[in-house]
Order: sequence, then structure tokens, then C-alpha cells
Amino acid sequence: MSATKISLLPPLDPKPIEVEETKSLLDQILQDALAQFELFHDQNKECYAKSLSTGLVWRLNSRAFRDEISTTFYEQHAKALRAQTLADTIAQLSALARCKNIMREVHQRVAKHDGKYYLDLCEANTTRAICWHAGGWAIVSHPPVEFVRSDAMQPLPIPTSDASLDALWKLCNIPLSKQIFVIAWIIDAWRPDTVYPGLELIGEQGSGKSTTAEIIRMLVDPNACNLRSAPKSKEDVFVTAGVNHVVAYENLSHLSGEMQDNLCVLSTGGGHAKRKLYSDADEHVINVKRPWILNGISACVTQQDLVDRVISIECPVIKSRIAEREQKLLLTQQLPKILAALLDIACKAEAHIAKVLIPAEKRPRLLEFCQLGMAITKHMHKDEQKFLTLFSQDRQELISRAIETSPVCAALIELMVHETMIEAPLSIILSRLKRPEYCDSWPRSPKGLGDLLRRNAPALRQCGIQCKSLGKIGSHVHWRISKMREDASLASRDVVKDQNNAKHDKTTCTTLSGTSCLQDDATQTWEQTL
Repeated sequence: MSATKISLLPPLDPKPIEVEETKSLLDQILQDALAQFELFHDQNKECYAKSLSTGLVWRLNSRAFRDEISTTFYEQHAKALRAQTLADTIAQLSALARCKNIMREVHQRVAKHDGKYYLDLCEANTTRAICWHAGGWAIVSHPPVEFVRSDAMQPLPIPTSDASLDALWKLCNIPLSKQIFVIAWIIDAWRPDTVYPGLELIGEQGSGKSTTAEIIRMLVDPNACNLRSAPKSKEDVFVTAGVNHVVAYENLSHLSGEMQDNLCVLSTGGGHAKRKLYSDADEHVINVKRPWILNGISACVTQQDLVDRVISIECPVIKSRIAEREQKLLLTQQLPKILAALLDIACKAEAHIAKVLIPAEKRPRLLEFCQLGMAITKHMHKDEQKFLTLFSQDRQELISRAIETSPVCAALIELMVHETMIEAPLSIILSRLKRPEYCDSWPRSPKGLGDLLRRNAPALRQCGIQCKSLGKIGSHVHWRISKMREDASLASRDVVKDQNNAKHDKTTCTTLSGTSCLQDDATQTWEQTL
């Protein structure tokens, strides 16, 4: 009988051991992370981790935080962390931040706390920020607010004591009569508690539009890519706004109606939500309010609701230039002085702003911006009404532009030259309007005409034409188009109207410096070196 061989070794089962080792490793990483970071979430359930040693804040799903976890693990254990283990760690930390920790407000670049404004310097490995208020400004090491930074955000220059704005107008090609708007726009972009106006820079090629837009952004929210190409979708706009405080696009030739509506949402605040994955019902929400900049050869802002929220500046022709290398050197040297000067102006304006009063009939849509501008001119030129006058003229120019770019408005104005009042169904009114040749934007239905009249009613009112829907009478919707009385007030909540304005084809106006200048087509020639 042959002997049976019996194995004395137990059977190998590597799977349970591997699972046990993975669990132990994951538990250790989580324990180390909870000892180093404080977890919390914001109102949109976005999760964050704050370093207990440096105070820096990261989004849990960001590349920067994953790098931080991986680097810390390698330094402690001298071995690499597997991708799946890292993903499991982030998922577990996100669950803890969302379910077991409190909600906090998280800011990007600018914040307000206890009546003071904070501007994140975005320096590497520090949380330093500029604190400014009516009493002055200072750099603080540990601001009482949580700032989060994206990978592309760049540090602001450190303001110096020798403040000066002179170099700003050597670097930025802005007409003298519009310089106060740029100052007010930059300071307003530092305030998160107001409606943000947009800034549109237009002009022929070589007029320094892109350079001007880039320098203005560098004084608010410098970025590795300061100016972006035109957005292709609504999602592009809100994704950019989610990781940038300033949204800036260059070389635009056209903005669709949908894109102009999106920019309106950015100015006043709003959100974009989409499903996270096709396999679940969760939503990813981006809720933002951001200042924005556009530049291009032709004017892109044409819809009335966006016209009411934009500051439009035409850059004059540059007659002499300097080398780009010299320009960059000048920018590096002067940017800290310019930032310090703007901070001085902001603090003084903040002290005056509570005393600025605008009559109810002259209050524009950008009320907070107008009050800030009046406070700035009160400090710089001892006359707050000068800003209101210039702002009124600017609104009228933009209204005229919106009317000129609308074939329906132009046809309606032409029709009302010979009429006092028209009260009829929209189909009849549409048939009486003279359609220009090769016009793709002409309304194709009475409903389309009603939508256009409703959108452009504030601008038409400033031209002395009142448009009012009378509702459905019989089987048709009737509208009344009528001339307003000559003695009637044309002021509305959307537009400031200066009754004493002269016609601006060629007129003499007083600039902020008190000198007299000749304006031609609402644009002043301003020779500068760029």
C-alpha cells in the first residue's frame, strides 16, 4: 500500500489579508487627515478642508488637496499612495464634512466681515489678506474669513507706502472723462455685497483694449490666464465664474441673447445646476455673483437689460508705443503703488458713502455703483454731483446704442414720427412696421414682437415712446404705442436722465479735473503713451 502524502502547509488565501491591510491603511490615512485638517461644507454642500497649521483652505475634490494628502503620506511612510486608496480617502472625508461638520461661508478673493472688507493676497503658504474699511487699510496675517483658492489664481502685488495713480493711465488707454468709471469699477469689484457692473472695452485694433483689460484684472483678481476666449455654452460661463472672482473675455465680436442673459445673472447673482452623473439624481450647483470684463472691436452688449448693467468705454487710438519689455518692467514697478492709491481712495470713499443721497426719481439701476462713484468724486474732486452727471450721459449713450442696434425699435420710432397713438393687436402693429432688407432678427410672429417691445420698453421710454400691453381683448393681445407728453418726466427706475443735458453730437462738457474739453460722438481724444 503506497503512503499518502499529506501537506503540512495551510492553504493560501491572499484576498482576506489584502482586504484587511487595505482597511488598516485607509483607517490610518483618515486618522492622520483628521488630525491635520478641519472639515466643513458650504451652503451648496461643497466640502472643504482647512489646515490646522497654516490656515489654508482647499476644496476636497481639488487636485491641490489630493497632492497635499499624497505628499504628507509619502513623507511619513516613504511609499506612494495608491490611486484607489486616495479616492476612497477623499470620499470618506467628503462624507464626514457634509454630514458631521458645520456649514461655513467660503469666499474667493474678496469677503466682508463685521463691516470690514478683505482682499485675499493669494500668497503661497500664507493666508495674508488686505483688510480695508473707512478707517484705513492694513495687511493682516489671519483674516476672520475662509478664503479658497483655485490653481490658476495668482498673488496680488503688495501695496507700498508711496501710492500713486499716475502710472495707471500710462499703462491703461482710458479717456480722461471715463477714468473715474475705471476707478469705481475696480473698487466696487472688491466689495462682495453689491450688484457688480460689467466693464466693456471697445475700440479699433491696436487701441490697447486687451492690455487695459488685463491690467484692470491684475488689480482685482490676477490669474494665470487673465483673459479667456469667448464662451461656447452657459456651462462654460458658470464653471469659469466658479473658480475666478473676475470673469474676463477678449476679442469678442458678438454675444448671443442667451450669453447676454448669463452675464446679467453674473452681475446680480444666480446659479447653474446640472446632474452630477448620468447614473444618479444628484445635482452639482454653482452659485455665483461676479464682476466681468469684455473687450472687442465692436460693441457686443446690445440687450437693454444688460445695457443697464454695463460700463462701456471706447479706447482711443494710440499714437506712440513702447516696447512690450519696457511696458512689463513699468507694470512690475508701478502696480504696488497703483494698488496702494486705489486702497486709499476706497477707504476715503467708504467713509463718505453713507452721506451720499440720490433723489428717488434719479436713482439708476446700478444704484450702489453710482453711490460709490459719487463718494469717490466727493473725496477726489470735492463734488459728488460730477459723477452723477457723467453717469447720466453714459446711460444716454448706451440707450441710443441699444436703440440703433434694434431694427424693430428703429422702425417703431420711424412709424411714430407721423402718429400720436396706436392701439391695435400686435399682428396689425407688426404689419405696419417697415422691415429692413436682409434682417435676420426681425420678429417672426406677434408674440416675438411683444417680447421685443417688453425688453426695449425702458429705452423707448427715454425716446418719448410709451409701450404698454393691454392684455387680451377678444381673440388678440392688444398693445398701446403712444407718444409721451413733452412735459412728462422720462425718468424711470432703469435709467438716470439729466434734463439739462445738451445734445452730445458735438458739445462741450466739464471733466472731473474742472477743465473744458470737446467731446465728439461722446468720445474724448486722450493722447497717452502705451
